[in-house]
Amino acid sequence: MAETTPLKKVEVDSRTVEEGAKKEEVQEEEAPAADAGDEKIKKKVVKKKKKSDRKSPATARRKVVAAPTPRRVAKQKHIEELRAKMRHVDWRDLTFVGTELNSIEGIRKDNFEFPALVKELTEGALSDLSKPVYLFMTSEPIAVPNDDGTAGTVAPVPVIIAYVCDVPPPRLVSHDSVQHQAARERALNPMGTQPFGMEQVNLDWMPYIPKHVEREVTDYLGKIKPPVYTLAWSGRAAQVRGMSEERLHYVEYINPFILLPQIGEACEKAEVNNVEFPFRFNNIKTTVVFDKEMGDRLKTFVPEFIETNKLDKDAAKPLEDAIRQAFKEAHAIADSEWTALQEQLQRQRDSGEADALRAMQLYKFYPCHPNYDVTPFMSQTVNRYYGKVPEANLRGGGRAEARKRRLAEFLSPPSKKQKSVTK
Repeated sequence: MAETTPLKKVEVDSRTVEEGAKKEEVQEEEAPAADAGDEKIKKKVVKKKKKSDRKSPATARRKVVAAPTPRRVAKQKHIEELRAKMRHVDWRDLTFVGTELNSIEGIRKDNFEFPALVKELTEGALSDLSKPVYLFMTSEPIAVPNDDGTAGTVAPVPVIIAYVCDVPPPRLVSHDSVQHQAARERALNPMGTQPFGMEQVNLDWMPYIPKHVEREVTDYLGKIKPPVYTLAWSGRAAQVRGMSEERLHYVEYINPFILLPQIGEACEKAEVNNVEFPFRFNNIKTTVVFDKEMGDRLKTFVPEFIETNKLDKDAAKPLEDAIRQAFKEAHAIADSEWTALQEQLQRQRDSGEADALRAMQLYKFYPCHPNYDVTPFMSQTVNRYYGKVPEANLRGGGRAEARKRRLAEFLSPPSKKQKSVTK
C-alpha cells in the first residue's frame, strides 16, 4: 500500500469568505487520493469547504432596509391624520367622578363648551407630545349670577383635569365619603385615605376614540398609539343602571388617587385621639365613642357611660380595658400606615418614578357658558392627592357669546368711522 503524504494543518480563517475558500483549496491539492482512506480525507476537506461558503457573522448581521413604498407612506399619513382627529375631545363623552349622579344629566344638557381644551389638544401645549394625555372630569359648585349681577342659585359646572407625565397615572381611586365611620378610619392614614383598585368600581384609564372616527380606528387596532386616555366606565351601561341606591351613593364619592412625592413627604404620622367600637356587657349592646379632643377622660367617662346606658357597676373595669385596647389597636394601625407610606416613597425614589412625578404637568380646564362667566370661580385646586395646578396652566372661563362676538368683530371689515380714524 502506497504511503500517504500527511496533510498540512491549515487554519481556516472565518473572518472573510474569500480567505477561507482559498485556504481550503490548498488543503485539497495536498491530499492525493491514493486509497479509500484518502477518499474519506478528501470528503472531509470538501465538506469544510462547503461550510466556508456560509456568510460570516458580520455579514449576517447586516439588514437591508427597504425603501418605503408609496402605499406604506400613504398608510402612515392616514394613521397620523386619525391620531389628529382623536384629539378632538367632546366633553360629553367623558365620565364624571366625584359628582352627585342626579346632577349629571342636567350638566350634560346645559350649554357648556370647552374651546380651551380642544385648542390645547389640537394646536397648543398638549398637541405635540410624545406621551399621551390623561383626562378626568369632575364638577365644582358655583353661585350662578343673576342678570343684575347678584349671586343666584348654586349649580355644578364641569371641570376637566389633564395629566401629562413620563409615568401613567395609577389605576387607583379613593372613596372620600364624609360619613362619620369612614372618616374615622381614614384618619389613621397619613394621606387621609385608603386607596383601592379602579376595577372594584368598574373604572379604568381607557383610550379616547371619538364617535365619528370609531369605525376607522378599529381598522388600525394595535397600530395607532392613542394620544388621549380618559377615566371611563369599563363595564356595560346596564351594570351602572343596575346599581343599588347605596352603591350609587358610594360611587358619588370616588376620586382618582395618586401619591405625589412632594405631598407624601409633607404628611405627618396620624395622631390617635379618639376611638369608636361596639361594647357588650351582660347582653346589653352599646357603642363607645371616646374622644380626647372633646375632653373625655377615663375617670369621668366610665361612670357617666355606665349610668347613661344603665349598665352594672361591674362593667367599669371591662369598659376601661376595652377603651385602652381600642387605643392600642388604633396606634398599631397608625404606625403600620406610616411605615407603608415611607416604604412606598422610597420605592418611588429608587425606581426614578419620584423624579418623573415631580416633573408632571397638570392642567385644569373650565367651560364657557352663554349666560354667565365662570372665571371668578376658577380655582387651582384639583383635589388633595393631585394638589394644585400652576396658575399658568389654568384654562377656560369666559362667556360663549362674548367669545363669538369678539371673533365676529375681528373677522368683520372695519366700519367707515374706524377707517377715518385709521387715515
